[in-house]
Amino acid sequence: MNTHHIIKQDNYLMSARTFFKSLLDTEEIQAVLVPLIQSQKNDIMPALVSNSEDMDRADPLTPYFPINSAKLVSQITRKGLNKKTAVFMRPCEIRALIELVKLKQADITNLVIISWDCLSAFPNKVFKAQFREKGEAFTNEYIASRLSSSFIDDYKTNIATACLYAPTLFLQMQIFLSILILIMQG
Repeated sequence: MNTHHIIKQDNYLMSARTFFKSLLDTEEIQAVLVPLIQSQKNDIMPALVSNSEDMDRADPLTPYFPINSAKLVSQITRKGLNKKTAVFMRPCEIRALIELVKLKQADITNLVIISWDCLSAFPNKVFKAQFREKGEAFTNEYIASRLSSSFIDDYKTNIATACLYAPTLFLQMQIFLSILILIMQG
């Protein structure tokens, strides 16, 4: 797969959606596990997406994760995957997945792991209040603030405790320049 993507600094979310759509359109990847806006519940949950049109509801950069995706990947892969599947995970979720693989509770065969330098997350209650008020626009607003000097004033007091002390290298770089695509096997 030799595909290039232009990252639009004013709309990181749209750029991410375009990237994930293109993965599905290549037909090398049959499904992608990605956070998806659940319109009827006004929430975001990880979902296994196989139709590129559904990526219009993807919000992979959301500063929220109600569950650790490593557990979902474990459930999906426990019996083995028969199709190439991409999973978008935060670095902390990848570390959890590696531990599950060591315990033979997950299998990375046919799995493509995609990650980025996570910009932290909010506690669930704090995020849900912002998401109800601003919708998906909150993701772009948060990323722009996180990459600017106003982040400390705007959001730091609301960040999840586990994320406050996480390393935040490369914050001034384009977000997607730091995407790591790890092809684990296959």
